[in-house]
Amino acid sequence: MFSFSLRQRQVSGISEESKVYGSSKNRMGYRLRLFLVAPLIVLLSVSCTPGNVLEDAKGWSATVEKDGVVYVGSQEGKFFALDAENGRELWRFPDDDEATIGGAHALPAVSDERVFLGSYDGNVYAFDRESQSGAIQPAWVASTRGPVVGGLTLVGNRVLVGSEDGKVYALDASTGETVWTFPVRGNIGKVWSTPVVDEEEGRVYFGSMDHAVYSIYLSDGQLDWRYETGGAVPGTPLLVDGNVIVGSFDRFMYALDPGNQGLPKWRFRAENWFWAS
Repeated sequence: MFSFSLRQRQVSGISEESKVYGSSKNRMGYRLRLFLVAPLIVLLSVSCTPGNVLEDAKGWSATVEKDGVVYVGSQEGKFFALDAENGRELWRFPDDDEATIGGAHALPAVSDERVFLGSYDGNVYAFDRESQSGAIQPAWVASTRGPVVGGLTLVGNRVLVGSEDGKVYALDASTGETVWTFPVRGNIGKVWSTPVVDEEEGRVYFGSMDHAVYSIYLSDGQLDWRYETGGAVPGTPLLVDGNVIVGSFDRFMYALDPGNQGLPKWRFRAENWFWAS
């Protein structure tokens, strides 16, 4: 157990039983967790505009660990690498006390060589993991045209990320160059959802604030199908027994059939909005 101080805020060490840590005790990889987020409901009741919800929240990044190093973004708009054994800071970005990346809201993605972070400044940052101490600079920075709220998904040599600009991007993990975007022209609703990939079927699933769940092709980002719910879909879908499980602010939890144009196999109604994670 260790404690790491960030201007009176703390990131505390958690049991070694879990490799992924976050602000919620229920975040356990891809294990199914369906829950209601009361604080967010209150905020969204005041305003249904995602930008207004996050206006005063600079970041609530989840934490990921790999090979004894913990990676986490802070409310102050910094990204830290910490020694998992004792909490010692290995490096931070930006190193300048006055500089900021605008806040990180979701889980970073980690490969053997690099760690990737999406930020509220609209950028995706890639850092070489071999950097162990001192001031570091990103290996590359890729820009979207809106804040990045959802997590990053690493599949092969691609980093998938949704943006509040209403697009999903596939970035080359080596260079940061854009491989494809969905949609190619225009945009859909703001994407807070973390893309989920079925590599066997070659599909990418995600929700959008335009009330829809999307299936697109991993190879080129073209649309496979779109299913419209009755409310915003900010949460991350789950793949369970061939179904795409996702919650909506219409108070329904859906099991969508990816082999039948995303039509529901079943849906479950709750007393309030769902956020699936």
